[in-house]
Amino acid sequence: MGIQIISHKKRKDKSTYSLVYVWKEDHSAGFDFPCDENGELLLDKMAQYELNDYGRCEMGEWKDLVVFKGICKTHHIEDISAVARCHCGQLLALKENRNVCSNCGKSYNSIGEEL
Repeated sequence: MGIQIISHKKRKDKSTYSLVYVWKEDHSAGFDFPCDENGELLLDKMAQYELNDYGRCEMGEWKDLVVFKGICKTHHIEDISAVARCHCGQLLALKENRNVCSNCGKSYNSIGEEL
């Protein structure tokens, strides 16, 4: 017997953007920094070393060694797991072939059938 599915598995289209710089001497290598579609840096998504590298590319020691290639858009498809309510009432994401309820320990497959 299956459990109640609260939301079914779905796929979501997602796009991300980055500012791209490549080395003048090697266009196959360089840097990309997360930004929005207008090219504004997403500072909350950047580690300190990325902030440092961006500064070096934009106005620092690497400014004459790199070329700004522009804003790059990358398209992703994100899988969103189904969510079900266990017989005990606990919600659980059906991500794997075997999903275990953290409350009662019952196991379910990816379509909510009890194992």
